[in-house]
Amino acid sequence: GKLTLWLEPTNDKQYAITITAVDADGEAFTKSWGFQMDGDGNIEFSSDMLTIDGSPVFGGKSAFGANWEYNSSSKLLTISSGDHTITGVSTNGTINVVVTGSDISVTIENLILKTPNDHQSPFVVSNRCTLTLSGKNIIECIYWPKKYSSDMEGSEYTAAVEVPEGASLTIDGDGSLIANGGIAGAGIGSRGSKRNGGSLDA
Repeated sequence: GKLTLWLEPTNDKQYAITITAVDADGEAFTKSWGFQMDGDGNIEFSSDMLTIDGSPVFGGKSAFGANWEYNSSSKLLTISSGDHTITGVSTNGTINVVVTGSDISVTIENLILKTPNDHQSPFVVSNRCTLTLSGKNIIECIYWPKKYSSDMEGSEYTAAVEVPEGASLTIDGDGSLIANGGIAGAGIGSRGSKRNGGSLDA
């Protein structure tokens, strides 16, 4: 079928569209897009977008909110304190989540977060964090075989969810998480290169 959305000019503000549907087997799934429209009615859509606490974050466009900030240059979505919910899709390494403060609670809901970047894990806990799982979540580092070689290239020294020495992560909730680390890195824990991992309670 077709879905038609009539959108008013938004003066370059960024918005999210999220559609939740149920397939023939009764399985619910969610699809999200980001968009912005200028005063002339020109629309720019992005499939590389996360939503944090209902606010869209586009890859490559800096943004900030209550106790979080996305820097397009560093490609980091930094969470400094509080309770937050993140959903959406980012699969090209332009958005990486870093939780810096202590006793932060982050809920991830149907999140797909992937990166091909070296030495930058897609989700990093640098202090203390409770991660609550809702729905089906995938966080992974992307790598592939080199041409004419059995070696691999792509995301190296990266954990899917990096918990370095001195940090602690508690995983809760009734959702699921697939966490695939990069070359020499863990799914959850150390990003390798002789670095120790932190504390994990799941």
